[in-house]
Amino acid sequence: MNAGSEIEPPKAESKPAQVLDGERAAQGTRGFRRPYHAASGASILALDWLLFSGNILSGGMATLPTMVLGFALGSVSTALIQRFVAGDSIFKSLAKALAAGLIVGAPTPVAGTALGGVILAVSGLSKSKLKSKIGKP
Repeated sequence: MNAGSEIEPPKAESKPAQVLDGERAAQGTRGFRRPYHAASGASILALDWLLFSGNILSGGMATLPTMVLGFALGSVSTALIQRFVAGDSIFKSLAKALAAGLIVGAPTPVAGTALGGVILAVSGLSKSKLKSKIGKP
């Protein structure tokens, strides 16, 4: 080494911070677009159990009103989450809302539990992500 030559530290490449829209943020690491946002899955799961556990308490007498209420709440909550949180188009969010409303409105908690559980499972939720969003315990 020559005394006159200095070793320069490697230059760190600075990349501009990118703000991801809802659709891009919902993509996985391999470009897989998750069909529903995790909040939609949680909403479907919660509504299904809340509505039909109450139906059990009524002895099945409130099945029809519970089905209608389940369809309405499932559709509206999914449409709002998919449109404003996940960044879906109006058409996509309404199509997903219709499907979610039909699942939540089904008179058994099995369908909503299955769909809500699958959505949460594929949403990429992990303990590390939850800790980073909530903070260290």
